[in-house]
Amino acid sequence: MCITNICALPELITPGENGYLLELPLNESREWKNWPHGEKFQTEEYWEILNGTYEYLAEAAFEQIIKFLDRSDKRENYEYLSAGALAQAQNVNNAEKQNELFDLLYTATAK
Repeated sequence: MCITNICALPELITPGENGYLLELPLNESREWKNWPHGEKFQTEEYWEILNGTYEYLAEAAFEQIIKFLDRSDKRENYEYLSAGALAQAQNVNNAEKQNELFDLLYTATAK
Protein backbone atom coordinates (compact mmCIF):
# COMPACT_ATOMS: atom_id res chain seq x y z
CA MET A 1 0.00 0.00 0.00
CA CYS A 2 1.23 3.50 -0.87
CA ILE A 3 -0.38 6.52 0.75
CA THR A 4 0.75 10.05 1.49
CA ASN A 5 2.12 11.23 4.81
CA ILE A 6 -0.76 13.67 5.43
CA CYS A 7 -4.10 13.62 7.25
CA ALA A 8 -5.39 10.61 9.15
CA LEU A 9 -3.82 7.57 7.50
CA PRO A 10 -0.02 7.82 7.81
CA GLU A 11 -0.11 6.29 11.28
CA LEU A 12 -1.38 3.08 9.68
CA ILE A 13 1.78 2.69 7.59
CA THR A 14 5.24 1.84 8.83
CA PRO A 15 7.41 2.17 5.71
CA GLY A 16 9.03 -1.13 4.82
CA GLU A 17 6.95 -2.98 7.40
CA ASN A 18 3.43 -2.88 5.94
CA GLY A 19 3.55 -0.46 3.01
CA TYR A 20 5.11 2.74 1.74
CA LEU A 21 4.54 6.45 2.32
CA LEU A 22 4.70 9.03 -0.43
CA GLU A 23 6.12 12.17 1.17
CA LEU A 24 4.57 15.61 0.74
CA PRO A 25 5.79 18.73 2.58
CA LEU A 26 3.96 19.23 5.89
CA ASN A 27 3.32 22.20 8.16
CA GLU A 28 3.50 22.07 11.97
CA SER A 29 -0.06 20.64 12.10
CA ARG A 30 0.93 17.76 9.78
CA GLU A 31 -1.24 19.24 7.02
CA TRP A 32 -0.07 19.55 3.44
CA LYS A 33 2.07 22.67 3.41
CA ASN A 34 1.29 23.59 -0.21
CA TRP A 35 -2.49 23.28 0.02
CA PRO A 36 -3.95 26.35 -1.72
CA HIS A 37 -6.84 27.55 0.43
CA GLY A 38 -8.71 30.73 1.06
CA GLU A 39 -8.35 33.21 -1.78
CA LYS A 40 -6.25 30.79 -3.84
CA PHE A 41 -9.02 28.19 -3.91
CA GLN A 42 -10.28 27.54 -7.46
CA THR A 43 -7.75 29.88 -9.10
CA GLU A 44 -5.33 28.96 -11.88
CA GLU A 45 -2.59 28.64 -9.22
CA TYR A 46 -4.78 26.17 -7.32
CA TRP A 47 -5.05 23.90 -10.36
CA GLU A 48 -1.34 24.20 -11.15
CA ILE A 49 -0.41 23.17 -7.61
CA LEU A 50 -2.95 20.36 -7.54
CA ASN A 51 -2.00 19.00 -10.98
CA GLY A 52 1.70 19.24 -10.16
CA THR A 53 1.14 17.36 -6.93
CA TYR A 54 -0.82 14.59 -8.68
CA GLU A 55 1.97 14.27 -11.22
CA TYR A 56 4.57 14.11 -8.44
CA LEU A 57 2.57 11.45 -6.55
CA ALA A 58 2.05 9.38 -9.70
CA GLU A 59 5.80 9.50 -10.40
CA ALA A 60 6.69 8.68 -6.78
CA ALA A 61 4.27 5.72 -6.76
CA PHE A 62 5.66 4.52 -10.09
CA GLU A 63 9.23 4.75 -8.74
CA GLN A 64 8.22 2.76 -5.65
CA ILE A 65 6.65 0.08 -7.85
CA ILE A 66 9.79 -0.11 -10.00
CA LYS A 67 11.98 -0.45 -6.88
CA PHE A 68 9.74 -3.25 -5.68
CA LEU A 69 9.79 -5.04 -9.05
CA ASP A 70 13.59 -4.75 -9.24
CA ARG A 71 14.03 -6.57 -5.92
CA SER A 72 15.37 -10.10 -6.14
CA ASP A 73 13.27 -11.01 -3.08
CA LYS A 74 10.02 -9.38 -4.21
CA ARG A 75 7.89 -12.42 -3.39
CA GLU A 76 9.22 -12.65 0.16
CA ASN A 77 9.00 -8.87 0.55
CA TYR A 78 5.40 -8.87 -0.70
CA GLU A 79 4.47 -11.61 1.78
CA TYR A 80 6.24 -9.70 4.58
CA LEU A 81 4.42 -6.45 3.74
CA SER A 82 1.10 -8.28 3.42
CA ALA A 83 1.52 -9.96 6.81
CA GLY A 84 2.46 -6.59 8.31
CA ALA A 85 -0.60 -4.92 6.78
CA LEU A 86 -2.92 -7.65 8.07
CA ALA A 87 -1.36 -7.49 11.55
CA GLN A 88 -1.69 -3.68 11.57
CA ALA A 89 -5.35 -3.88 10.55
CA GLN A 90 -6.01 -6.50 13.22
CA ASN A 91 -4.28 -4.45 15.92
CA VAL A 92 -5.88 -1.13 15.00
CA ASN A 93 -9.36 -2.36 14.05
CA ASN A 94 -9.84 -5.20 16.52
CA ALA A 95 -13.19 -4.42 18.18
CA GLU A 96 -12.52 -6.56 21.24
CA LYS A 97 -9.15 -4.91 21.86
CA GLN A 98 -10.60 -1.43 21.38
CA ASN A 99 -13.54 -2.22 23.69
CA GLU A 100 -11.07 -3.25 26.41
CA LEU A 101 -9.10 -0.03 25.91
CA PHE A 102 -12.20 2.16 26.14
CA ASP A 103 -13.51 0.23 29.15
CA LEU A 104 -10.20 0.91 30.93
CA LEU A 105 -10.30 4.58 29.95
CA TYR A 106 -13.90 5.04 31.11
CA THR A 107 -13.21 3.20 34.35
CA ALA A 108 -10.12 5.33 35.04
CA THR A 109 -12.01 8.54 34.20
CA ALA A 110 -14.99 7.62 36.39
CA LYS A 111 -12.79 7.26 39.50
